[in-house]
Amino acid sequence: YNEYKSYLRVGRTCMKFRFIPHRRKKFLVVGLVWWMGLVHLWALHQYLSSSVPKHQGSSVNVTNTWNGVRLSRPRPAPTRYWFESDEAYELRLQLAQVLEGGVSMKMLFREHYLRTTGYDEGYYDSLPLIREVPAAFKPNITFCENHTYDHIKPTKISIVMHYFNEPLSLVLRTVYSALRSTPPAFLEEVIVLDDGSTEPDETGLIIAILRALAPHVRYERNTVASGLVPARRTVLTMATGEYVFLVDAHVELHDGWYLPLLNITQENYRAVVAPVINLYYHHIPKMVFNDEIRVQFSVFLNWETGRASKGGAPFTSGAIMGGAYLIARRRLQELDYIGRGLTGYGRENIEVGLKSWLCGGEVWTVPCSRVTHFSALRTPETHPGRPVSDNILHNPKVLAESFFDDEHLLRVARIRWQSYTITDNSTVEFNRKLASSLGCGGLRRVFQTIMPEIELFTDEDSGGYLLTVNGHLTQLHETAVPGRAPTRTIRVVRDGKGVYHGQVWKNVRYTKTYLDIRASTVFCLDKGLGLDPLYLHKCTYTGKQGNQAFIYHEAEEKMQAYPKQLCLDVNEDNDLKLSPCNTPHLPKINFLYKNYSEAFRKMKYV
Repeated sequence: YNEYKSYLRVGRTCMKFRFIPHRRKKFLVVGLVWWMGLVHLWALHQYLSSSVPKHQGSSVNVTNTWNGVRLSRPRPAPTRYWFESDEAYELRLQLAQVLEGGVSMKMLFREHYLRTTGYDEGYYDSLPLIREVPAAFKPNITFCENHTYDHIKPTKISIVMHYFNEPLSLVLRTVYSALRSTPPAFLEEVIVLDDGSTEPDETGLIIAILRALAPHVRYERNTVASGLVPARRTVLTMATGEYVFLVDAHVELHDGWYLPLLNITQENYRAVVAPVINLYYHHIPKMVFNDEIRVQFSVFLNWETGRASKGGAPFTSGAIMGGAYLIARRRLQELDYIGRGLTGYGRENIEVGLKSWLCGGEVWTVPCSRVTHFSALRTPETHPGRPVSDNILHNPKVLAESFFDDEHLLRVARIRWQSYTITDNSTVEFNRKLASSLGCGGLRRVFQTIMPEIELFTDEDSGGYLLTVNGHLTQLHETAVPGRAPTRTIRVVRDGKGVYHGQVWKNVRYTKTYLDIRASTVFCLDKGLGLDPLYLHKCTYTGKQGNQAFIYHEAEEKMQAYPKQLCLDVNEDNDLKLSPCNTPHLPKINFLYKNYSEAFRKMKYV
């Protein structure tokens, strides 16, 4: 289309030539545009049919025609790998040609695939199935280059993964990278679990290839989708190797990934070790967690990040990212695997760190071991089970009730989840017996020694009611902002009887630790991009670093949006907005902060 517009510009230029009769100008312009369009289509056809780099695995001849001369150059047969049977090899050759034919179509409908699967499937399908890891992903660390692992004993590793409605070409890429990068002396099996996907195999070949890779690959399928955490627990129980390496079904394993991890687990079987995960975002390589970032968790079992020492040496972490980690199967059985009683998506990675540290284990991040994570350009709802809002409350509450041995921290954490009730306590009771049998404990010690950056709540500074002189803050309605989707907003209700979907929101809470204003257990007041009125966004727990940071000035009874010199105000409709803190009328709608410890037992979220 852009080329066509350029042709039209050429045509308009021709129309300005005065020495050509006007009637002939029209025929000339139309003919010129059609001729240039046909040339462009012919060139596009030649490009797609012969000039596009062929997907690895294609052995067809490349034929080109130019000025009547027919040129043909044979393509060498692709490499056949040690783990491929005759059937798998032939199917891979067929798949390569099928993917080549579909790349241009998927790129044409790129937006459709981004909406449905979240992946730029056309670009990922254009990459060779087996390729050299880009140099940007290799650890450029002297420590790794000079370190040897000759003392590592050969041992069998089960590589396990699961997926639900993901691009199968990425699943196959993960399987092939696992098989290619892991020598037979260290590989027990690769297990692939389809968690009841509803999307079919468009090529009709990928599932057949996975089955044909037996006995090195086990392909299993759930008849009904169970959700990410239950599927992860299921596939872990299937492993038979001495060690288990859990990975997402959309990663590439780098050569030698297993040696730095085994270097720790062979010395301490209770250790959980994770590689550094590099994020492959479309065609732009980007490092998500570099060598200095450690994963941690808060009292509320939310993700936190902290700094680690530089240089490439392994460092301890409070938790793991979840996309890849190695653990001894013996240790998995001791800890009853993961995910008992958890639903849907989320917190299973924190469970691994929590149980490991409390029950005599360790969690390490190893920069010399790398995997590449093919990330979606958006996060689709691909995990069945309970609603995400339920998972946010259910999963951390089950873990806290099961493993928190500090009464004060448990009491503080329960404030977050008061609106949710665990209907079946059998999981909590089982986990408590498991923790007792393993001698698990020492939560406060873990925070103080392993994650000293995490600030612990106290009864006095955890948070309290945030009121106004003339009313309460309440989530009232969805506000339509021009050019944006409707957003939930906070409104000051003068009579204190604001109703939103039948629920009263009187207990909007301000937390001094995270410096945020919470309208529920999930959503916080957010400054965003200066929208008026302000709106609610999922709490990010970034303190003074994010758009949700507010500082309460008790003497002036003002709530400042840190670090700007702006304070909370209301407009004519009583919606919250930001105004300069020196605005004269601000004291008329000043804010009162009622510490929750005065009414600790009475707090209730809706």
